[in-house]
Amino acid sequence: MTKSKKKSSVVITDATGSTLKDRRFEPGNWQIQFEVLPPQAETWLNYLAADCSARGWSCAQLSQLHARENSGSVTITVDASTTLVAVWERKRDKSLRLKARMDPPTELSTSEAEEFLNGVTAKCSAAKTRRSTAAGCSSTMECLGVVSYGSITCFGSARLLCNMTRPCWVHAPS
Repeated sequence: MTKSKKKSSVVITDATGSTLKDRRFEPGNWQIQFEVLPPQAETWLNYLAADCSARGWSCAQLSQLHARENSGSVTITVDASTTLVAVWERKRDKSLRLKARMDPPTELSTSEAEEFLNGVTAKCSAAKTRRSTAAGCSSTMECLGVVSYGSITCFGSARLLCNMTRPCWVHAPS
């Protein structure tokens, strides 16, 4: 299945209340372009979301997922006037290809945005994690997922033992 334009509409808003847009088919100058090689391509978007969260930035994503290939767009809201948008695509077990730009051009320069994205790649390559908590669990575990609204997304062989009376420590991307 190749990426295709939407056939239905769902209205989703980002942290600022703006409608989230699917940017995959937008023409224009995408100043930042790079590729993330496997196996880091598997978890790179998790590291992006975790790094945005650590900086207090909003990271909203629309994705088209299929068994053979995936694609999507990410809107990162730095502040009320600064937005970094990225589009990505990835075939199964292949590289993640990403292109990004500031929308509209703002105080955050293209080189600063590229430095941020390269930092995400470096953390992903190093499998750098941080300790986080999630309510309802009693074990310590290594997890390449992101704690979000009380749920945990885990990849690999992580095991989760839950006990609703105690918090859980999760090692998540940093």
